[in-house]
Amino acid sequence: MARRRRAPVRDRITEKSDDSLRISILTGTEAIFQADGTLALTDPRLVTVTAAGKTNLVFTASECLYDQDKKTIRSPGELSLSTGDGQMQLRGVGFFGNLAGPTLFRVEQCRGQAG
Repeated sequence: MARRRRAPVRDRITEKSDDSLRISILTGTEAIFQADGTLALTDPRLVTVTAAGKTNLVFTASECLYDQDKKTIRSPGELSLSTGDGQMQLRGVGFFGNLAGPTLFRVEQCRGQAG
């Protein structure tokens, strides 16, 4: 059961990649702290930026859970992922990712488009 502490996500969650070449920036419209220590985000947006400041990937979903200790995100819901230049777009259902990678795993029902 979720703790009833709701809060708008005023601050962003920022994680540097293990190789220090990228930064992942996670935001959302609302956050609810769960009993298991995860953070439930509504309308999450994850942007990865290169060390030079260039947007690499943009990820959006309707909801996700963020594990602060493991630096992972997951959701059974829909997601949208695009490259910073808009040349490639993916849509799918269900995902698990690691912000320190940054990596994205297990996207089901994936549809892609290259521009």
